[in-house]
Amino acid sequence: MRCPGSGRSPGLNLLGSEALLGLRLSDESMRHRGYQSQHRLASLRPSAAFSLVLLSDPGLEDVFLDPFCGSGTLLIERALSGRYGMLLGGDIDPAAIEAVKQNVGSRYQPIGLARWDATDLPLNPGSVDRIVTNLPFGRKIGSPEENVLLYERFFAEAGRVLKPDGRMAILTSERRLVGDNLARRPDLLLAESYPVSVLGRPATIYVLNGGCTS
Repeated sequence: MRCPGSGRSPGLNLLGSEALLGLRLSDESMRHRGYQSQHRLASLRPSAAFSLVLLSDPGLEDVFLDPFCGSGTLLIERALSGRYGMLLGGDIDPAAIEAVKQNVGSRYQPIGLARWDATDLPLNPGSVDRIVTNLPFGRKIGSPEENVLLYERFFAEAGRVLKPDGRMAILTSERRLVGDNLARRPDLLLAESYPVSVLGRPATIYVLNGGCTS
């Protein structure tokens, strides 16, 4: 069966005694954007990146940070979503910085790109309005063992640079590590969480608010 005028077939999933009928409303432009001339391992689909940006509740004058920017998909989706104050992105991999520079080109200004360690950001305390990032899952990039220390240090640094009224949206499959770190961080407060599937792998989007810094 095809829906009239859509050219797309609906999908039917059986969930026990219930049937769920789904229809894709977006076209391929939501999955593949023309700006992506360079791709990196574990890069987000533009549709997933746009969802993360939307959940961060972007504002007109925001300083927006992606500390694990990869090929720059989140930065560009934020730029496409509306006005902002400043885009900041970095990655520890120099090849990623070259990729994001090629994808961004001369567009989306003002923007600052740098090679850095996301656990030791060259940013002042309380200088960022929004942090949106795709954290390493420890599979294609890194390992579960490396993530233990990486997540601890990243959440500490995120709490340092995020404004008290700031907001953070992150995607990861490391539920235990997120829970353990948030339990001991009064400067990052869980607002919402959404289970998702990323290329067939279970993951979670966490939306956090800045909290007490004392």
